[in-house]
Amino acid sequence: MNTKPQNIFTSACRKVLGKLVPRAGMFAVAVSAVGMLTLADTASAAEKWRHGILTAKGDAGFFFMADHKGFYKKHGLDVEIIQFRGSKDLLRALLAGELETADATPSDVTIAFEKEAKIKYIGSTMIGYPYVLYSRKGITKPEELAGKTMGISGVGSAPHIFGLVMLRELGVKVEDMQLANAGGSGSRMKALVGGRIDVTASAAEYVPRAEKMGFNVIGQAHKLAPLFPRYYITARDETLKTRGDDAVKFLAGQMEGLDYALKHRDETIALTAKINNGKADNPEYSYMFDEIKDRKYISTTSEIARPPLVWMENMMIELGSQKKKVNIESFI
Repeated sequence: MNTKPQNIFTSACRKVLGKLVPRAGMFAVAVSAVGMLTLADTASAAEKWRHGILTAKGDAGFFFMADHKGFYKKHGLDVEIIQFRGSKDLLRALLAGELETADATPSDVTIAFEKEAKIKYIGSTMIGYPYVLYSRKGITKPEELAGKTMGISGVGSAPHIFGLVMLRELGVKVEDMQLANAGGSGSRMKALVGGRIDVTASAAEYVPRAEKMGFNVIGQAHKLAPLFPRYYITARDETLKTRGDDAVKFLAGQMEGLDYALKHRDETIALTAKINNGKADNPEYSYMFDEIKDRKYISTTSEIARPPLVWMENMMIELGSQKKKVNIESFI
């Protein structure tokens, strides 16, 4: 079998994790070993690896493709993908050692860094955020949101921070806004339709059916907050010390999966539909795929871009969610 794709991705892993070698000597062995990985690895028992993500949505095909196509097993890992309804629950599970890695939201992770949590960024999956600011029926202009209620999933969560950022960019005085914990993405949208909240930030997948569902698109992330980072792969220091070679294998398999997903639109949409128990002709799934691909939100090299992280920290401090700056480089 042609091993060229494998070489591309393991080479990318070397670039991503190369800077960790001075801090953890075992990475030198792990990184060089991955270069020699072949399908023969699958002959031995695959190592268990638990990876956490937020609940599958209209972009689920991207996050499950590596497992679906057997790329993890190709690199010798038996990966269990565990879904969490909230980003804070996901981070708590990682910190508790219930996960080896997580697609974590930087708005949560930066607060953990401030508290000196023993975790590191080791890569990325979706570096851009296909997010939208939705308003309830009857509200079509930003100025109509003054003093209104914004639905969030928790204080400091991505919907909270993202919503405030976009509202502020639209000229709304966010200090006058009321906050209501309205649960996850689906629950917030139901609350919006029911008139229990006036505005919320949520995934772009609802855009195609916004008018039919009874709410309006009032702002989009790529215009109002283009640097807002979505998911960076995060792991505990302890995991990197004891299972550094497996971390490299995980990144290699995941990058192959993301690259494959981008190149196979119909298959990715079909996988998204399967995971969501939906139909492949659902316009939400095709919209999300095209939005993510066209805006280059997916990272197939797992780079850890610094500008979004710096922007996020400055925004968190400005909004009062973070008290002081941290040395971001020390957590990469």
